[in-house]
Amino acid sequence: MTKKVGYILEKIADKENLRRAVKNSQRGGKAKRRKQIRDFNADAENQIEKLQKMILTLDFPSHNSRKLERKADKGKIRKLDDEDYMPWKIMSHAIMQVIEPIVNRSLIADTSCCIKGRGCLYGVKRVKRMMRRNPYHNWFSQSDCKKYYQSIDPDYLERALRHKFKDKRFIELMKICVLDYYSGDEIQQAIADERAKKERCANWRIHQWDDRQPHPQRDRPYPHGGVPRKVASKLR
Repeated sequence: MTKKVGYILEKIADKENLRRAVKNSQRGGKAKRRKQIRDFNADAENQIEKLQKMILTLDFPSHNSRKLERKADKGKIRKLDDEDYMPWKIMSHAIMQVIEPIVNRSLIADTSCCIKGRGCLYGVKRVKRMMRRNPYHNWFSQSDCKKYYQSIDPDYLERALRHKFKDKRFIELMKICVLDYYSGDEIQQAIADERAKKERCANWRIHQWDDRQPHPQRDRPYPHGGVPRKVASKLR
């Protein structure tokens, strides 16, 4: 059984951790562009003490998110919830700085893309390596999830956190700062709209589930009696 980790809330509320969170949250010249950050920096130490008290007492102001639309690199429009800098944006960094090393240790080696040192290139190399080791299984599946983060049930995430951490006050902090969203009718409607959109597509057949088993050989037969060259050399 995995040993649960405790005393997380105190580590998050540590002033050095909060100062590092403030520094990381202002990277990329954000302090020059946002008035909220400039106001925070004008009285930084007092604001950090105020944030520390919020964490230890679990007494936070209500969320005041604003709906924004940002265009991604490939032109896709993404709808974002913009929270206030103090305390929410700082809290996200303060929490991740403490729990990220703990969570990353429990992930499999193939987990990539959002972990430092394991980007998309790392994932591509892992797939190519497994395909070379298994020449008869050169098949892979590519998929995408509509409204991925919003469609995750907050209760499921809470159970996963309780399985990893035994600090009950930290779980309450996560419910206030991270799990305070509703995954319900809006997400289901977005998924239904996406399915209706694909049904109107001329190539709807490619989106349907196919339970046929892939053929163990490629369409074009190998030389040496249907065995790859590298494998055939080892069999000799």
